[in-house]
Amino acid sequence: MSHRRLGIALGRHELAVAILEGRGRSLTVAWHKAERWAAHDPLAAGVRRLLEQIPKDLPCREVRVACSPRWLACADLVDVPYRSEAQIEAVAGSLAEGRSAGESAEDLAVDVVRVGVTKEGTLVNLHAIRHPILDQLRAGIQAALPSAQITTVTSTWAAVASCFSTGVLALAAAGEGLVVVADHGAAKAWRAFPLDTASPDARSTLLAAADGLGIAASDLTVCLHEQPLRHGALELEARYATAVMAALCETKACPNLLRGSKDAPRGLLTQVRAPLTAVALAATLLLAASAFLFHARAKGCALRLQDVETSEKVLWEQAFPCKAYRQGSLTKEWEATEQLRQKNAEVNGFPSALAFWSEIGQALPNADQMGMTLEALQLGPEGGRMTAKVETHGNDPLSQAAHLEHALNARERLSARGEFEAKDKEVLVRMRLDYRPATASQVELRTR
Repeated sequence: MSHRRLGIALGRHELAVAILEGRGRSLTVAWHKAERWAAHDPLAAGVRRLLEQIPKDLPCREVRVACSPRWLACADLVDVPYRSEAQIEAVAGSLAEGRSAGESAEDLAVDVVRVGVTKEGTLVNLHAIRHPILDQLRAGIQAALPSAQITTVTSTWAAVASCFSTGVLALAAAGEGLVVVADHGAAKAWRAFPLDTASPDARSTLLAAADGLGIAASDLTVCLHEQPLRHGALELEARYATAVMAALCETKACPNLLRGSKDAPRGLLTQVRAPLTAVALAATLLLAASAFLFHARAKGCALRLQDVETSEKVLWEQAFPCKAYRQGSLTKEWEATEQLRQKNAEVNGFPSALAFWSEIGQALPNADQMGMTLEALQLGPEGGRMTAKVETHGNDPLSQAAHLEHALNARERLSARGEFEAKDKEVLVRMRLDYRPATASQVELRTR
C-alpha cells in the first residue's frame, strides 16, 4: 500500500513543492514544481496558488515545510549553560528574542532541540518565526489542501542535516547558497547567503563559504543547477532538492515551529496526548488480541466438553440402563454404587446359618435316589449336626452313607465327620458339620 507526503521549501526567491510517494521500501518523487515569488505576492496567496496545481489523483495527508532563513526570525546553534530540558525551554524565548532583530518573545513562535553536550552546558538548535508569517503559511496550505495536516515547520538547513546524516553539503537553489555540516542527522555548523544560482561563480562562492567553515573542497558534496544530488535511489535537482528533504526529514531531530504557535498545546496533558493515544491504541490491540485468544480457547473447551458429555451418556447407558441420565452425575452414581457394593460384601462376609444351609443344600445328593430321610438338622453360624437315614444297597450297606459324607466334604467350605449305624435295611447317619465362611475378598470377587 502506497503513502504520500508533501514537502514544501520556502526559498529566498522561490517556492518549491515535491510529493514523495513510498510503496514498501521504495521511494519516488511523484510530482514536483517550483515557482518564483511574484512581486509583492502575499505568502498565503503564493503558497495556495502553487499547491492548487497538484494533480487531483495525488492527494497528500501530511505536509512538512522547510523555510529559508529569510522567513525565520532566527535559526541558530546556541551553547547554553544548562543541562536539563526544563531549564533550556524556560530560557528559549529570551534567547530567541535576543537573536531576532526588533522582535519580542510574545511575537515569536519558538522551538528548541538539544544537539549535544558541551563542557559548559548544552548545544541547542534554536528556531523562531514571527506568528503572522506562520499563520499565513498555514492559511495558504489549509486553503489549498483542507484535508491535509501540517506536521512540521522547520528550517531548510535542519531538514538537510537530518536527511544528509553525516558529511558536508553545499546547495545552491532559489537565489540562495547553503552549506551544512551534518553529524548523525544534526547540524554542527551551517551558513546561508544570497546567491545568483545562474552565475558561473556560484560553485566558487559555495567553496569559499565551506572554506570559511574549515571544510576542504574534497570533503564537500555540491548540488548546483547543472549538478544534481543523489540521495539513495533518488536523483534530486537543486531547484526542488530542499522540498524533497523537507518531506524526508527526521522530525525528532529538527526543531518544529508548530510547537511554538499560539494554538499549540501548553498543558502537560495536551503535550503527552500523542504518546497516551499511542499507548491506548496499543492497549486496545492487546485487549482485542487477548479477547480473540480467549474466545478461541473457550470455543475449543466447549467442543471438548460436548465430547465428554457424549462419552458420559454412553457410559451411563452401559452402567445404569434402568436409570434416567443426569448430566455430570456419572461419577457420583458410580461412587454410590461402589459404596453399596462394599457394604453388601462386608455384610455377606459375616458367618450366617442361612449361608451354611445354602452350602449344605448344594452338596446333598438326590434324596429320592438314595432313599434318604432327614431326621434332624441343627445349624449355627460356624457348624452343626445332622441326623438322617439312608437305604442300604448291594453288598456294602454303608455305601450310601459314605457317599453322603463324601458329597458334603467335596464342598470347599464344609467339613463332615459321620458315624454310621446299620439297622436292617437302613443306616442311621449322625454327621458333625463344620462351616468355613468366605473371606471379604472372596465375597467381593463373587459379587463382581
